Amino acid sequence: MRSRVQAWSTRLARYTLRVLRTAASPLWRRSRPAVFSWLETSLTDVRAGLQTEGIDARSRLPDPPYAAPWLTGFIAVRLAMLHATCLERSVIMQRWLMAIGRPHDLLIGVKSPRETTIAHAWLDHEDSRGHHVLMRLPPSGARRS
Repeated sequence: MRSRVQAWSTRLARYTLRVLRTAASPLWRRSRPAVFSWLETSLTDVRAGLQTEGIDARSRLPDPPYAAPWLTGFIAVRLAMLHATCLERSVIMQRWLMAIGRPHDLLIGVKSPRETTIAHAWLDHEDSRGHHVLMRLPPSGARRS
């Protein structure tokens, strides 16, 4: 079942990208290569950094070269296609959303307070899926009042 859903979502993402390329070709040519190159480099850096530095690796992520709200869905789809974990996805999406002017806290939690082995990471505007928050991390460089 999962593989059919993944195949369907991949086909839908590719079809959507094809339509977008046709509709917004000049803008697409200017932004897509740099943004997706940033995304793939960032994912590689986050994967390596989380293993060596832990959660502090998120502060080393550079800002994207071009950030526009309309690319947010494509960033999320590409992260899913690259099989990013919930923590990797949340770190990169936090940086992306900060770059487009929508800062969100990164939350890390567990399924229940007694069961600490099933952890999950998400951003504060997303559904917690029944997880209890253990740690709340504001965006790097964000000013809190």
